[in-house]
Amino acid sequence: MVILNPQFIIIHHSVTDGSYQTGLNIIKRQEQNFGKNSVTNSYHFMLTIEGHIISWKPENLMIGHCGVDGYSYSNEPCNANSLGICFLGNFEKENVPEIQFRAGLMLIKGLVKKYNIKDIVGHRDVINTECPGQNLYKRIPEIKKEVFKMPLEKWEEEVIKNAFNKGWIKDLDIHLSKAKESFTRAEVLAVLMNYNNSNDKVMIKKIVKEILLEILKEIGE
Repeated sequence: MVILNPQFIIIHHSVTDGSYQTGLNIIKRQEQNFGKNSVTNSYHFMLTIEGHIISWKPENLMIGHCGVDGYSYSNEPCNANSLGICFLGNFEKENVPEIQFRAGLMLIKGLVKKYNIKDIVGHRDVINTECPGQNLYKRIPEIKKEVFKMPLEKWEEEVIKNAFNKGWIKDLDIHLSKAKESFTRAEVLAVLMNYNNSNDKVMIKKIVKEILLEILKEIGE
């Protein structure tokens, strides 16, 4: 059965070690148990602790990875409307290696963009299971924040580039990537210290005013 329009990504863990060879062994064992063309107990992708991506089942194929077949038009994640990604390892007991996490993030970003995915969930959000383990599950909000962050508006990009050109901030790429995030107090003070050496006092007041009001609002709360 073909997934015409996947809406979700469901994240799993394998409860095994996380090596590339283990991924190959999982595929071999699945084919021995269910047949080479079977979609039972399989994933679209697996990620190893070395940061390798194993592409297993075709992206447009409905597979049995989450325990609920469902329907492609369902608003709830199920086999019929989701892509299954398995991080190799036991993340109920272990932390996710950063190289594996970054590889997964890169893969998920591409899939979200390609299919206009609307949500990313853990296997435990679909059925009663510990999968994908507490240490991976708690990082799903981090994944979602990264892949679903809103693109910069033109004026936001221009303000940041202007500040960089005037020497008010350093490392343009970092500030562009974090443009939607809130300023910390230390960051505001650092900017103010740079502004203090500038003659552009009108621009200082205009840009800093809203930042300071937000901080005062937080303090008041």
